[in-house]
Amino acid sequence: LDGFYSKRSMQNDYTVGVAVRSTTDVAVFGLAPSMLFPLGNDWAARLNGTVVNNESESQATVSAIDTGVQLGAVSVTKYRNRTKAAGVEFEGPLLRLPAGSARASVGGGWRELDFIYRTTRMVDANVKSFHAFGEINVPLISEEQGVPGIKGMSINGGLRYEHYDTFGSSSTPKIGVTLEMPRYLTLRASWGESFKLPTMY
Repeated sequence: LDGFYSKRSMQNDYTVGVAVRSTTDVAVFGLAPSMLFPLGNDWAARLNGTVVNNESESQATVSAIDTGVQLGAVSVTKYRNRTKAAGVEFEGPLLRLPAGSARASVGGGWRELDFIYRTTRMVDANVKSFHAFGEINVPLISEEQGVPGIKGMSINGGLRYEHYDTFGSSSTPKIGVTLEMPRYLTLRASWGESFKLPTMY
């Protein structure tokens, strides 16, 4: 179980023809539990979760420099960003090859993003999603096989599917090759697609 908590306050005073005082209070906490379960035959299951909450409130007051009289109302800005997620992953060997065991990882999970912003305008946004993924690593050459000039070689590939309740689904593949040479030289090449979640407001 990993966790953290942070709270801090800041104050900034400056003048721009008038006296401005800005104060900001920020509180952040998070929890990330994780549990590993051996399943036998070198397979294992991992359960994990995450809760992160980030809140801040800023106030700004404007006063006359000579009299100290407050000019106008206090400007208040509130912000909250909250993430909740849970997932499961299964990992283990698929089959034995001459260069070693091909290993696979499959799993899925759920995530919710919640965003609130209060100032001269109000923004409330919420996105829920779930995902599923699969990865495989296949050894092609091992050091024990004695291939001249090559210490090891493997290929790996994966596919991730995500569905968002706000706009739809995406699938992102990836593939890579790793070549280990003598004298601590390792070459890697990979190709993949990525997807960025649109802004919430």
